[in-house]
Amino acid sequence: MKTNPNKETARLEAKRAKKELKAAAKAARKSRQNDLEANLETPKKGKIDLQKWQKKGLKVPKTPKEKVNVKEAIQEFPVKMIKEVNKIKWSSSGNLTKKYISVLLFMVIFALFFALVDWGLQALFSLIKIV
Repeated sequence: MKTNPNKETARLEAKRAKKELKAAAKAARKSRQNDLEANLETPKKGKIDLQKWQKKGLKVPKTPKEKVNVKEAIQEFPVKMIKEVNKIKWSSSGNLTKKYISVLLFMVIFALFFALVDWGLQALFSLIKIV
């Protein structure tokens, strides 16, 4: 089966034209991005008005991470830890007593349950004469 050379060249030309259109659109987007970035003022402190950038269709640039001062972090750690501990809402002694008693009751109930199951299985096995 032979292919028609005219159809083949037309298909290749259409493919090439599509690629060129795609490249031109990409270049136009890139130049628009560069123009908008050049015209947009960014604040001095590195903070960027995100809404302004997003409205104009710009990619938001990443802000550089601030370096951590290790000495300062070590000095601030105990203060931050105390603040976090103070945020904890501790239970009252009455509430803790109720919870403690309920836990003990459940432990006793389950201990009795498993003891009875064990005793029943021992009796069953002795009747069957397995043990």
